[in-house]
Amino acid sequence: MGGKQSKHKAAAISRRNQEIMRIYKKKRRLNYISTLIIFGTAFFAVWYSNNSASFPDNTRTIVVAPGANATLSEEHVDDFLKEAPDGSVLVTQLEIPVPTVAHLLRLAKRNNLRTVLHASPAVTFPLALLRLVDVLVLNQSELHVISGRSAQHLETAREAADHLLAAGVGTVLVTMGTRGVLVAQRKGAWPPSMEEESRFVPGYKVNVKDGNVASSAFIAGFVHHLSAPG
Repeated sequence: MGGKQSKHKAAAISRRNQEIMRIYKKKRRLNYISTLIIFGTAFFAVWYSNNSASFPDNTRTIVVAPGANATLSEEHVDDFLKEAPDGSVLVTQLEIPVPTVAHLLRLAKRNNLRTVLHASPAVTFPLALLRLVDVLVLNQSELHVISGRSAQHLETAREAADHLLAAGVGTVLVTMGTRGVLVAQRKGAWPPSMEEESRFVPGYKVNVKDGNVASSAFIAGFVHHLSAPG
């Protein structure tokens, strides 16, 4: 729930032919390609470079204006989970205010829901609230901000993830780009399908058409798999 990323996740999970977002693309000067996604609640822009001296090739700059996302309050979400059946999965992230996220997590646990928190963008998040999170998904930069520890390399990322496990989160998934995903999990935590408490899953080589919202696609596939019957 909340922010542009929630819409990306919802779209990927549902795969319905509904118009969830409007995407505008236009060619700009200096060979920049700009993608503008306007949701009414937020503005999201991505600038790609194309052999420009201003930015190295194959890089991008992301600018987000939160808009109405920043005003989403606890009162707005009080009725949100009342109709959710037991065993449902709440997916939220940090583009809405942290107090609202915390309120959502508490409501989810009160209603016997599983919780997945995508800790993006990287903001300070109270460690005491991690006990309400079944699965925490974040990249190395976000792991560094939330844990307060170095996460530059695999071993330091593992130590930072273990620190979050000790704070109460059940499972930590650290996305590490093309290298793969670091999985750290407390014993007995959800989802109960891991053979080891900590392991690194190498990435698969694929033909990437567009790397935008890759993390949202990753989480959508993950949640869909966990929610699938059988």
